[in-house]
Amino acid sequence: MHPELVLYNQMRSAIAACARIDEVAGLKNKAAQLEAYARIRDDEESKRAFAEVRLRACIRIGEISRDLETAQGARTELHPNDRKKLKADTLEEAGIPISTANDYEQLTGGREAQAQQIAQAATEAYLMSDSELSMGGLKSAVRQALVTAFGEPVHKEHPTSKREPDLLGQFLYSADLVYRRRDFDPALLAEKEMEEFAQDDLDACRYFIPLLEAFIKHLKERFSHVR
Repeated sequence: MHPELVLYNQMRSAIAACARIDEVAGLKNKAAQLEAYARIRDDEESKRAFAEVRLRACIRIGEISRDLETAQGARTELHPNDRKKLKADTLEEAGIPISTANDYEQLTGGREAQAQQIAQAATEAYLMSDSELSMGGLKSAVRQALVTAFGEPVHKEHPTSKREPDLLGQFLYSADLVYRRRDFDPALLAEKEMEEFAQDDLDACRYFIPLLEAFIKHLKERFSHVR
């Protein structure tokens, strides 16, 4: 058997057996490195194999993260906020941002058994397809399967507010935050970017830049005192 195929099988088995997030995170990072090496060598078979391992590791992280609060819930002496803090500390020690863990949890289908089964089936179908494997593609496949089964998720509105979202505030939030803090370091933030989200975030930034430029243009046209 080809050495890299042996390694692929070993890593898949190791991921399934992992019970700690830091262990899975290490396997995910190793798979990402092997995927990159295969890409450099134009080895499409190995690249796809290790891309699959990387995605399976992300899903396993989501499963462990999802179950952290439930498992810790047996410790009745802990307040719910303390259990959440333990989860946050566990993720931080493994180098996984909470927002990333939440994204990985969505890949598992959440806490309902039926949704988990649907997400798992959608995952296997996607990984067996002819599509180029990516985090964005996997997220889309799982989400579409869940929407087909349960319909679009219902977003509950705050009972005291029925207003439309403040689109202006949302649009300017990031720009205002950067302006006020004045310690924005693009290179440092790029270093913290997770590989599987890099393309999606880059596409979002490319889409946002012309919108921001158009907003600046129209502000200058409307208000003569702004420069």
